[in-house]
Amino acid sequence: DGIRDQPRSRGLGDVYKRQAEDFAEAYGRRYLLEAPFRESMACAFAFFDVDGDGAIQPGELRDTLKRIRPGISDATVDDILERADSDHNGEISPDEFGAALLRAYSASLRRCNRS
Repeated sequence: DGIRDQPRSRGLGDVYKRQAEDFAEAYGRRYLLEAPFRESMACAFAFFDVDGDGAIQPGELRDTLKRIRPGISDATVDDILERADSDHNGEISPDEFGAALLRAYSASLRRCNRS
Protein backbone atom coordinates (compact mmCIF):
# COMPACT_ATOMS: atom_id res chain seq x y z
CA ASP A 1 0.00 0.00 0.00
CA GLY A 2 1.80 3.07 -1.22
CA ILE A 3 0.57 6.62 -1.33
CA ARG A 4 -0.41 6.14 -4.97
CA ASP A 5 -2.72 3.29 -3.94
CA GLN A 6 -4.77 5.62 -1.70
CA PRO A 7 -7.97 7.16 -3.07
CA ARG A 8 -7.46 10.70 -4.34
CA SER A 9 -11.08 11.82 -4.11
CA ARG A 10 -10.72 12.65 -0.43
CA GLY A 11 -8.00 15.25 -0.89
CA LEU A 12 -5.42 14.60 1.80
CA GLY A 13 -7.77 12.30 3.68
CA ASP A 14 -7.09 10.61 6.99
CA VAL A 15 -4.43 8.28 5.59
CA TYR A 16 -2.41 11.16 4.17
CA LYS A 17 -2.74 13.15 7.38
CA ARG A 18 -1.53 10.21 9.46
CA GLN A 19 1.42 9.74 7.13
CA ALA A 20 2.27 13.43 7.38
CA GLU A 21 2.01 13.32 11.19
CA ASP A 22 4.19 10.20 11.36
CA PHE A 23 6.78 11.86 9.12
CA ALA A 24 6.71 15.07 11.18
CA GLU A 25 7.17 13.15 14.42
CA ALA A 26 10.00 11.02 13.03
CA TYR A 27 11.69 14.03 11.45
CA GLY A 28 11.26 16.05 14.63
CA ARG A 29 12.90 13.34 16.72
CA ARG A 30 15.78 13.03 14.25
CA TYR A 31 16.12 16.81 14.17
CA LEU A 32 16.56 16.81 17.96
CA LEU A 33 19.80 14.90 17.48
CA GLU A 34 21.33 17.37 15.02
CA ALA A 35 23.96 19.79 16.35
CA PRO A 36 22.37 23.04 15.08
CA PHE A 37 19.10 22.19 16.82
CA ARG A 38 20.84 21.24 20.06
CA GLU A 39 22.79 24.51 19.98
CA SER A 40 19.63 26.53 19.34
CA MET A 41 17.84 24.63 22.09
CA ALA A 42 20.67 25.32 24.55
CA CYS A 43 20.51 29.02 23.71
CA ALA A 44 16.72 29.12 24.12
CA PHE A 45 16.95 27.18 27.38
CA ALA A 46 19.59 29.61 28.71
CA PHE A 47 17.28 32.52 27.84
CA PHE A 48 14.69 31.10 30.26
CA ASP A 49 17.20 29.78 32.83
CA VAL A 50 18.01 33.26 34.09
CA ASP A 51 20.08 32.19 37.12
CA GLY A 52 21.98 29.58 35.09
CA ASP A 53 21.40 26.73 37.54
CA GLY A 54 20.48 24.25 34.78
CA ALA A 55 16.73 24.28 35.40
CA ILE A 56 13.91 26.68 34.61
CA GLN A 57 12.14 27.59 37.83
CA PRO A 58 8.47 28.67 37.81
CA GLY A 59 9.40 32.30 38.48
CA GLU A 60 11.93 32.32 35.64
CA LEU A 61 9.36 30.87 33.26
CA ARG A 62 6.71 33.37 34.36
CA ASP A 63 9.00 36.43 34.21
CA THR A 64 10.51 35.50 30.84
CA LEU A 65 7.16 34.70 29.22
CA LYS A 66 5.70 37.97 30.52
CA ARG A 67 8.63 39.88 29.01
CA ILE A 68 8.08 38.12 25.67
CA ARG A 69 4.28 38.31 25.77
CA PRO A 70 3.11 40.87 28.34
CA GLY A 71 -0.56 39.85 28.15
CA ILE A 72 0.00 36.18 28.99
CA SER A 73 -2.11 35.04 31.93
CA ASP A 74 -0.77 33.33 35.02
CA ALA A 75 -3.08 30.40 34.25
CA THR A 76 -1.46 29.97 30.83
CA VAL A 77 2.02 30.07 32.36
CA ASP A 78 0.95 27.50 34.96
CA ASP A 79 -0.43 25.28 32.17
CA ILE A 80 2.86 25.53 30.25
CA LEU A 81 4.82 24.61 33.37
CA GLU A 82 2.54 21.68 34.13
CA ARG A 83 2.81 20.33 30.58
CA ALA A 84 6.58 20.79 30.34
CA ASP A 85 7.48 19.48 33.82
CA SER A 86 7.06 15.79 33.03
CA ASP A 87 8.71 14.54 36.23
CA HIS A 88 6.58 16.93 38.35
CA ASN A 89 9.49 18.27 40.40
CA GLY A 90 8.46 21.90 39.97
CA GLU A 91 11.12 22.89 37.43
CA ILE A 92 11.89 22.31 33.76
CA SER A 93 15.10 20.48 32.85
CA PRO A 94 16.82 20.87 29.47
CA ASP A 95 15.41 17.49 28.37
CA GLU A 96 11.89 18.47 29.41
CA PHE A 97 12.29 21.80 27.61
CA GLY A 98 13.33 20.07 24.37
CA ALA A 99 10.54 17.50 24.64
CA ALA A 100 7.95 20.23 25.25
CA LEU A 101 9.10 22.14 22.18
CA LEU A 102 8.95 18.98 20.07
CA ARG A 103 5.40 18.29 21.29
CA ALA A 104 4.40 21.87 20.46
CA TYR A 105 5.99 21.57 17.01
CA SER A 106 4.24 18.26 16.31
CA ALA A 107 0.88 19.65 17.48
CA SER A 108 1.35 22.66 15.24
CA LEU A 109 1.99 20.42 12.23
CA ARG A 110 -1.09 18.34 13.03
CA ARG A 111 -3.22 21.50 13.15
CA CYS A 112 -1.82 22.59 9.78
CA ASN A 113 -2.63 19.18 8.29
CA ARG A 114 -6.24 19.39 9.49
CA SER A 115 -6.94 22.63 7.69
